[in-house]
Amino acid sequence: MSAELSRRVEELSELINFMYFYKTHIQYFQSSVIRILRQYLKEQPDTALKFIVKCSEYCNNYDFPDAWARSVRENRLISVKVSEILLDFGNRIGTSDTETQLRYTEYYIAEIRKHMIIAEEKERDNKKLYIILGISAGLLSAIMII
Repeated sequence: MSAELSRRVEELSELINFMYFYKTHIQYFQSSVIRILRQYLKEQPDTALKFIVKCSEYCNNYDFPDAWARSVRENRLISVKVSEILLDFGNRIGTSDTETQLRYTEYYIAEIRKHMIIAEEKERDNKKLYIILGISAGLLSAIMII
């Protein structure tokens, strides 16, 4: 369970980084969504965001919103709430002027950050639990030896 929580925190952190990457490319380069996606994968080939890899592949056969939705729905690691945020994000990006997309992206970064904070707290609590269990098991063993 601890490894799963660590993976979730890592994935949410990387998701925020991707959204900042997207925001920068929209703001300064005004690139298309698909181009930004592929540039991100080029710069981050070992990304933990496997749904972005899948989305890039799906973009060969589907338009972006469909490719995004398919890849998000297939990703089992993302929680239902984060999936809903990502689905909404995918429906909004690339569909409006630059300023509106920048505002949308900031909003979604804040939403994902809330989930990351919760995941970090759960991870921290879980680590404490393992330490307490280890200490308790050690004390119990010492008592049984005495």
